[in-house]
Amino acid sequence: MFKSQLISALFILLFTLSHVYGNFDYLQLVLTWPPSFCFRPKNICKRTSNNFTIHGLWPENKHFRLEFCTGKTYKRYDEKDRMVNDLDKDHHWIQLKFDENHAKEKQPSGTMNTQGTEHTFNETRDAIKKVTNQVDPDLKCVEHIKGTPELKEIGICFTPNADSFYPCRHSKTCDETGSTKILFR
Repeated sequence: MFKSQLISALFILLFTLSHVYGNFDYLQLVLTWPPSFCFRPKNICKRTSNNFTIHGLWPENKHFRLEFCTGKTYKRYDEKDRMVNDLDKDHHWIQLKFDENHAKEKQPSGTMNTQGTEHTFNETRDAIKKVTNQVDPDLKCVEHIKGTPELKEIGICFTPNADSFYPCRHSKTCDETGSTKILFR
């Protein structure tokens, strides 16, 4: 299932990406896992998905992150853009907005659901590398429950022309050494 979602994201990326100008080394397609993004002891999202969703496509440099870009040279997409509508229609780019009232109905006091599977960093990375021609992804973890790292996002990197995979710089939010298990909710 992940392979078909990755291929869909790649096709969307390749067919909608216009020629990009700027000074960056590679692009990072960031895919968010909604169950981890939405899990909060007091909040859950209005909409959830059991598929990875697109967080964004970001220009990156090898040695530092490019953040908070502004100016006329950067195009912001709004809900009227065809690309955004196409992605939203297929649930690849859904809005994960929090709804406090819904959270109170669904989350009983003191209950924390941690069901899911657990895999080491290497097991998770190696599974992704099978579909990225053995190129390293960037795995991002969160720790909603103390001592339980949880997979939140996967970054898959491409050359500036998006014509081949590129090794991602690691965010180092997951334990990359040892046998610590990462929860995949």
